[in-house]
Amino acid sequence: FLLLVAALWSSIPYGIAAFVSRKWFSEGSGRRVVLQPVLFTVLLGVWPIPFPGGMYLALYEVPWVFQWAEVGGSMALHFWIFLTSFLVARIVHGALSERVLPRGDSWQLVAVLALMIIPGGLRYRYWIDREETAFREGQVFRAALVQPALPAPEIDRERVPFPEEYQENDIWLIPISEAARDKHPDLQLVIWPEVPIRGGYLSDPKREAMIDSWMATFRKPLLCCFAEMSLDSRAEGSDSQRQTVHLLEPSGSRQQTEKKILIPFSEYLPFEDRIPVMRTLFPRVSRFEGGTEWKPLSVGSVKLGPLVCYEDMFPKGARRWQREGADLLISLSNDSWFGDTRMQDIRLAAGMLCAIETRLPWLRCENAGYTLACLPSGRMKGEGDIPLFRRGFVMVEVPLVEGSRAGRLPDWGLALLGLAIVATGLLGDHSGGRQKRGSAAKAGRGAEG
Repeated sequence: FLLLVAALWSSIPYGIAAFVSRKWFSEGSGRRVVLQPVLFTVLLGVWPIPFPGGMYLALYEVPWVFQWAEVGGSMALHFWIFLTSFLVARIVHGALSERVLPRGDSWQLVAVLALMIIPGGLRYRYWIDREETAFREGQVFRAALVQPALPAPEIDRERVPFPEEYQENDIWLIPISEAARDKHPDLQLVIWPEVPIRGGYLSDPKREAMIDSWMATFRKPLLCCFAEMSLDSRAEGSDSQRQTVHLLEPSGSRQQTEKKILIPFSEYLPFEDRIPVMRTLFPRVSRFEGGTEWKPLSVGSVKLGPLVCYEDMFPKGARRWQREGADLLISLSNDSWFGDTRMQDIRLAAGMLCAIETRLPWLRCENAGYTLACLPSGRMKGEGDIPLFRRGFVMVEVPLVEGSRAGRLPDWGLALLGLAIVATGLLGDHSGGRQKRGSAAKAGRGAEG
């Protein structure tokens, strides 16, 4: 029921936009074909869909096609996908209604696909060369991504294929981390994913003391994520939490940041403060609070931009970390709830777009998979090293390169581009209309003469 409500809530503006632009599929000039994808792309930026479905599905398998994400973020990629889809719809409609392929639209489709593939392929080759140069010159960052495969207590084991011997109380994070350190003593960071463990790090004094004591002997920096009770929540007796990312050093120093982008009807209830009855209607929705400070975490001179859970599904998180000077993007998540479904592929493809649009390496540390790294070109490293729902670690080495300047454009840059295209289309239609009216008037005077 919760997913149904969220789906209906997300689909309302798209249904309105589809109704408004329905006539444009079969009527209107070629310029108006451009206005439809602009409408839907801007709408996607203002009212994003948490689960874009087929929009991202398996795109990571052909990264050279989708290099347009660098120009205007994943929104630019959405624009080209929408534009291609609408052109295909016009061609199919013309073929079914007129029994002939409309030549003008056919050439438009060929031009759109050429603009997507040819420059994208050249840009893909350019970034591969930059990555290989960084590898040769030793400008790399080495990290161990731990995949502990910890089942949540309420997980459906018939739907989620964890081995029977994997139990919730098996704390495998420490032994897997030590195995990674022993095998790769030159690693610079060990990363733990978001895990379904009750209690936090700072919120649980016993866990805090245990981890601090272990860090003194582990002697490697650790990045971990726990759901912490906020200070305000403890004082007020509330159960609201913050997803907090901790960077722990062997010296005892700590840095932290918090998750900032929350999913409505999943991690918080919209308007709950003003409409208390919302909690009665949706009692299972979590009570998370979002952070506000975008300050990268630092391992030596390398700055990290953490993305927690669904934050890598939204372009603004990765783009903001890039503008704040991050050298790496790191996703910490637990997608085991989805089981062995295509949602795993969708999440992976969305993160690939984060790497391409910012041209920063992206590390994905997952509780049960996929755990891997994505290079700025969109190429994957470590894919398949650990099967889904199995334990282990992935050692990755990623190049440190300066990110794309295109990814640093303000988030409203695409909106301005959309307004410019809409204005151009409307002016074109208006001038075309005047020309038609002028021709009709001349024809009428000629007939009268």
